[in-house]
Amino acid sequence: MPYLLIQTNKGIGEEEQSRLITEASKIVATLLNKPEKYVMVAWTPAPKMTFDNDPNGAAFLEVRSIGIPESGRQQLPGALAKCISEHLGIDADRVYLVMMDVPGKYWAQGEQTFG
Repeated sequence: MPYLLIQTNKGIGEEEQSRLITEASKIVATLLNKPEKYVMVAWTPAPKMTFDNDPNGAAFLEVRSIGIPESGRQQLPGALAKCISEHLGIDADRVYLVMMDVPGKYWAQGEQTFG
């Protein structure tokens, strides 16, 4: 926890994927005030995706975390959209982000919950 899922129809090579998820992990950790050792980032290519009836480059991101501070909620969309734009060449306005604050009692690591 936190968890970031990146779904996109824009393909990139393995090295660029690694750079993207590494940078995204740092952004999430910093803006949510969480140790990066707990941040998980997943990359999921979407073979078919359209936004505004245009299939050329779009991304959908989900962030789930226990406790999303107000400052993080305000800064995360811009920081992640910029990251996606720089790494994938997708306009920032073609990036959707959903942020979900999950109560600790519903989040577990290993055999125990956080709350």
